[in-house]
Amino acid sequence: MKIIFVSNTSWNLYNFRGNIISALISEGFDVICLCKDERNSSEKLMRLGCKVYHLSSVDARGKNPWREMKLFLEIYRSIRYIQADLTFFYTVKMNIYGGIASSLLRRDYLNNVTGLGSMFCKHNKLPWVIRKLYKWAFSKSRKIIFHNDSDLRYMIDT
Repeated sequence: MKIIFVSNTSWNLYNFRGNIISALISEGFDVICLCKDERNSSEKLMRLGCKVYHLSSVDARGKNPWREMKLFLEIYRSIRYIQADLTFFYTVKMNIYGGIASSLLRRDYLNNVTGLGSMFCKHNKLPWVIRKLYKWAFSKSRKIIFHNDSDLRYMIDT
């Protein structure tokens, strides 16, 4: 079985998901990490035994629409190319872009919401747009895991 882990950074995947990645590899799963290249953390992930594909357009706080479209297309093409049995998404942009891409490609995926992000603290239209994108991204998810009860409550109540 082939599994993809997607996050903004290789550091995040190694430091927060390294144990589960190691456990899956030791059980015979083929694990691929899709993330921004950070040489030291990417090398550590590879030493665990997984493949690492890099996303060149990741800008965690960026709002440039062209760069965001480029990131979405990178994720879409990667998921289409890898043909994994299951994909796990972490971080706001990866949950949204990856969820939408996986939904369009009819691939199985799970969303992990470790935090809604700072944009929900703003008093403008951005939180409304993000909620709509989350709704689309989560619509076909096999499971949505909220790591924070208050974030879950917020999404249910709004």
